Amino acid sequence: MTLSQKYDGTNVGVDEFGKAYGRNRMIGDKDSHYMKTDLKCVRSIDAAKIKMAFVEECGLQMENIKRFVVYGELMCNSGLFDYDTAGVSKTFQLFGIMI
Repeated sequence: MTLSQKYDGTNVGVDEFGKAYGRNRMIGDKDSHYMKTDLKCVRSIDAAKIKMAFVEECGLQMENIKRFVVYGELMCNSGLFDYDTAGVSKTFQLFGIMI
């Protein structure tokens, strides 16, 4: 069994080509912020590397995956709960993969 804290930020995804996805729109390639939060932590995610590890671990064929997106919670709601104390404000917390 695994437990993790549910964070209250906004969903953001990044695909293997570095394209970023907001909750209801694409995030521009040149955008440095989303929801008034710096995207450096999102842009640093190497989804292509995660894809390779995922494919290897699951025994899949790379060519069978049309799109690979890593999703997480962009912690745009600083000041909520204990986020500042816990050091997660303005970070990107990974939580899922979409293929």
